[in-house]
Amino acid sequence: MYCFDDATSLSVLRPLIGMSKEDIIKISKKIDTYELSLYEYKDCCSLVSQQPTTRPKLEIVKAIENEINMQNIVQMTINEIKEYIYADGKIIENTFEKKFQV
Repeated sequence: MYCFDDATSLSVLRPLIGMSKEDIIKISKKIDTYELSLYEYKDCCSLVSQQPTTRPKLEIVKAIENEINMQNIVQMTINEIKEYIYADGKIIENTFEKKFQV
């Protein structure tokens, strides 16, 4: 988390950090988001590594970030954003104008 926090000036909220996986699953079922959480998606780990490091060293992370084109990776990810609307018991994919540019 330290490396992630160093990479952004935004506040990072982690409301589930003290909960067990079982508790999180129970809550997601209660608020009807469990099925949605099973959809495949690309997160930062799946974009970069099959076996992500769980305790990275900040100086190594910064060195790697300097070697790769991180802005290109972020922009490619933004370009793949999809918006889903839940209406009438159905999930509808909605195409929308991407307004984000790195």
